[in-house]
Amino acid sequence: MSIAVKLGVLLVVNIAAVLGMIFREIQTGSTFARALNISWNRIFLNRQPRNSDEGGHGDGWYPVLHRTWWMTLFFILFLWLVRREALFGYVAVMMIGLHGWWYGLARQGETDSSGRILNLDSQWGIIFRQIDENSAFRERSLAELDLRKKNLLVLAIERGEQTVAFPKGLETLAVGDKLVIFGELHSYRTLFETP
Repeated sequence: MSIAVKLGVLLVVNIAAVLGMIFREIQTGSTFARALNISWNRIFLNRQPRNSDEGGHGDGWYPVLHRTWWMTLFFILFLWLVRREALFGYVAVMMIGLHGWWYGLARQGETDSSGRILNLDSQWGIIFRQIDENSAFRERSLAELDLRKKNLLVLAIERGEQTVAFPKGLETLAVGDKLVIFGELHSYRTLFETP
C-alpha cells in the first residue's frame, strides 16, 4: 500500500472521528454551531473545558484526536514539501480550506443567540437564550407566553446592565434580553428551535 493511500485512510478515519464527536455533542443538547465550537477547541487547540457547559462528552478520545489530527496535517504538508507531488498539494489545500470552514463555523458557536444548554440529565436542563429580532417571544409578557405550563421556568432576565431575578408574569421580553431558563429540553426545543 502506498503512502498516499495510508495517509488517505488516516485522513478519512480522522474526519469520521471528528464527525462522530460533533454528532455526540449534538445528541447531548448542543446546537450544530456549538458542537463545532467544542470540537474545534478540544481537537484542534486541545483546550480543556472549564465547566460542563463547554462539552467534553467522550473526553478520552479528544486528546487522541488532537494528536492524530495534527500528525496527519504535518505528514501531508511534509510529504508535499519533500515529494513535490501534486496530490499532496491538493490535499494540503483541501485541509487548509476545511480548517478555515471549521474555524468560521466554530466562531459562530461562540456568538449565536440560539442558546447554550447545561444538561442536568437527558430530559432537563438550564438554558441560556438571547431574544433576537426574529424571535416570536419579543414584545410579549411572560404571563402571555405561559411557559410554566410547558415545563419551562424563567429564572432571570439580563437586560443591559440590569438583571431581573425571578421575573414576574408582567415582565415583557425585548430584543437583546438574555434569559436563564430551567426546564424540559424537549419543550424548549419545540418552542424556541422550530421556525
